[in-house]
Amino acid sequence: MMYPFRRKDTGQAIGVRPVRARRQLMALIGAASLVVPLALISGAAPAWADTVIGTCTIVSNPTLALHTDCPNADLTGADLTNMDLSFADLIGANLTGANLTWVTLTYANLDNATLTDATLTYADMGDATLTGANLSGATLAHARMLSTDLTGATLTRANLTRANLTGATLTGAHLDGADLDGAYLAGADLDGADLAGADMAGATLYFATLAGTNLTGATLTGVWFPQIRRPRRLAWARPRRHGRCRA
Repeated sequence: MMYPFRRKDTGQAIGVRPVRARRQLMALIGAASLVVPLALISGAAPAWADTVIGTCTIVSNPTLALHTDCPNADLTGADLTNMDLSFADLIGANLTGANLTWVTLTYANLDNATLTDATLTYADMGDATLTGANLSGATLAHARMLSTDLTGATLTRANLTRANLTGATLTGAHLDGADLDGAYLAGADLDGADLAGADMAGATLYFATLAGTNLTGATLTGVWFPQIRRPRRLAWARPRRHGRCRA
């Protein structure tokens, strides 16, 4: 409450004294300062707390210096939806059937990891390393895999519909029976990859390399192949017309 004060000679109100209002404000500030300590005492975890799944601690707000370090961890069927696993060390980890929808795996290391039947829809795997990883039957629809290293990885029957694999390395990868419908593979390295029976309808392969790639039985309807420079002279080219000889 605000207390008015008046002139002594006329009794006219000329102002107010915020005595009680000031006291009430200080009381509110004091009460607010107790909210965080009380939350901690009651056991409520702050939004930025790390997440523990089995023997693996998922570090929140990871950095190059401080990140999830769980090599060979057993994360079978784990729900990692929307988690940030940037820079994570998951070498040899078992993620069979795990849910990694919308997960961030940029710069993560999953060499020789097992992701059989895992769900990685809309996952961001830019610059991640998955050499020798097993992603058989995994769902990677709309996944972002820019410059991802998948050398020798197994993606047999994997769903890569609309996935973005720009600049990805798939040298010697096994993609037989995979669904690459509408996938973007511009600048990707597919040398020696096995794409037998793969569905690549509408895929984009601008400037991709395909040396020794197995495309036996693959569906290539509407595929945008890499630009190939036309040779200057072709064996079947029409000969030039010579001018008439002058007498």
